[in-house]
Amino acid sequence: IEGYRHVNWWTPRLVDVGPFRSVAAEGATSYAITASGDLYAWGRNGGRFGDNSSTDRALPTFVGSSYASIHPARFRTIALRDDGSVWA
Repeated sequence: IEGYRHVNWWTPRLVDVGPFRSVAAEGATSYAITASGDLYAWGRNGGRFGDNSSTDRALPTFVGSSYASIHPARFRTIALRDDGSVWA
């Protein structure tokens, strides 16, 4: 996205879509699950967000609902849904 590389990553910012029950990060990618189970992702995407794109996101982007946990790794992300299903 335009301006992505010019974002000041060294200044902390409020991620204003919470409250959250879980957060996770790996490299330049961050994830957060809200108290209601909504999953947000931002940073370098590379196809790991599960939003059917590889577009990098400077701001938290809604990915989906009903998530229990998220486990990012270097080349993939695995998520556990509220129904017990695992998505990779």
